[in-house]
Amino acid sequence: MALMFSDWLIKGKDPEREIDKATEKEKHSSTTLKDFFPVFMDHYCSYQSENMVQLYRERFKNIQRCPALCDCPIGDISRKLLMDYAQARVKQDGVSNATVNREITVVKTMLNRAAEWEILDRNPLVKMNLLPESKKREVDLSVEDAERLIRELTEPFGKVVEYAIYTGFRRENILSLKIEQIRFHDIGNTGEVKLRMKGGHFKTFPLGPSAVNVIKRAIGKRKKGYDFINPSTGTRFHSVSKSFRRVVKKLNLRVGDSYLRFHDLRH
Repeated sequence: MALMFSDWLIKGKDPEREIDKATEKEKHSSTTLKDFFPVFMDHYCSYQSENMVQLYRERFKNIQRCPALCDCPIGDISRKLLMDYAQARVKQDGVSNATVNREITVVKTMLNRAAEWEILDRNPLVKMNLLPESKKREVDLSVEDAERLIRELTEPFGKVVEYAIYTGFRRENILSLKIEQIRFHDIGNTGEVKLRMKGGHFKTFPLGPSAVNVIKRAIGKRKKGYDFINPSTGTRFHSVSKSFRRVVKKLNLRVGDSYLRFHDLRH
């Protein structure tokens, strides 16, 4: 303790304040994963999309089924504990490695924030390897099939899918897109759009003529509001999955052994 006091004084720090900080840190590190989750959601997920927030909640519901993990103090969580959880999920619940990896990533992200907020000295899961996953889907949608899909979908679903094909943007980025985020260039039929990324920061992307054409057809003479309006509610779409799946099955559009997914349009 004397050496610590001397070190603090040499560095110009207040020993009493440093002791209080250490005590507070120790108290927080004994907080269980279950109790830390609401703190994580309030501070970190306020910058995330509604879709991502819902994913975090759904994945943590599965984690809560394992008391050994969710009731463990965040300062005691180890790679072995996570691997035991992963193996149990695969063997007992029969879920895929990809599903388990998404849940492990939630825990890793939570501990990253705990380290960033100086609740933990470090994240013990930083170098933890995820379970091996199957090869990525090879999407080969022909122009003809894309046209069939767009024609079959009711408006403005068709424009949503057309825009997704031309840009490769995520579904939530498209459905939550507002006119104010887009700037059309004065010269040429091009533009740019500012999107909120997963980490909460914004990034600007260029828009080619085909994407700009879709946007202009979707917004008409409107100057503000969402680009793609749900005619039933007068506001944005929150999901297009049901309509998309129905048409995909009707047209029998497949990727490998399964039907085409909206996310496949990114590829």
